[in-house]
Amino acid sequence: MDKEYGIFEYNENNFLAYIAYQTNTHLSIVKQKKHITYLHDYLIGLKKSDNESIFFIYENEYYV
Repeated sequence: MDKEYGIFEYNENNFLAYIAYQTNTHLSIVKQKKHITYLHDYLIGLKKSDNESIFFIYENEYYV
């Protein structure tokens, strides 16, 4: 991920893979984190229907 920012459609697998990559943590460890599960459940709860999408915007480095 050499871009300074990016966007992807949110789903649990994309999100977990991004967190694992950025923290250099094995995916199985990331999946066990309770705060990751809580955040996923919260985001999915925001959807009003299965037809809605959630997008995740990330910034690799913060530029002042």
